[in-house]
Amino acid sequence: MDMNQEKTALDIAELKRDIQLLKARLNQEAGQRAATDESLSIRISNLTDFATQRRN
Repeated sequence: MDMNQEKTALDIAELKRDIQLLKARLNQEAGQRAATDESLSIRISNLTDFATQRRN
């Protein structure tokens, strides 16, 4: 394997690692968004219930 091939192999390995890190970050952010969405949904539901009770 010559120097160019070794550099290319190292570059590919580095890119694969970077892709895995980005995937992990995206999954983490997606989980945080899902938790926020669920929290907002609960808050909206609670406010709706509160408003309904006040009308009655």
